[in-house]
Amino acid sequence: MPLVTPWFAQLNILVGSSLSHQRWPHVGNLPVLRMKTFTRAYPEVPEWWYGILFIITLSLSFVTYCVWDFMPWWGVILALAIAAFFVLPVGIVQAVTNQTSGLSIVTEYVIGYIFPGHAIANVTFKTYGYITNVQALTFVSDLKIGHYMKILHTS
Repeated sequence: MPLVTPWFAQLNILVGSSLSHQRWPHVGNLPVLRMKTFTRAYPEVPEWWYGILFIITLSLSFVTYCVWDFMPWWGVILALAIAAFFVLPVGIVQAVTNQTSGLSIVTEYVIGYIFPGHAIANVTFKTYGYITNVQALTFVSDLKIGHYMKILHTS
């Protein structure tokens, strides 16, 4: 937990201005990429596919929590909120330093404070909080490698 707070300060110092420039780029100054000409011929994967997949897995998670009574339903939402909140800071630190600092300890502290003595709740909350973050960053890394190799998104 002590390493989480300096991440935000370090992110603001190192890449704060570049993040704001990426949000509002000057369209006239962007170079035409070769990959952009390739992607015009093939459609992107629709974003609603990801949304449907998210809804299906979230509903299966709720069913799992309700049937086996590991913890309340809001545990899944809290774990996913923690994972979503830390994707950008952990991803930037991983991209800059090639070192991963996971949320394993953070998720264990949070659920250990909420439900002390419940080992199954601790493990499942850690799975949804930590592993979701790791898989999201691995997915972004795979997309980056595919972009460098000029493999289209629909391949």
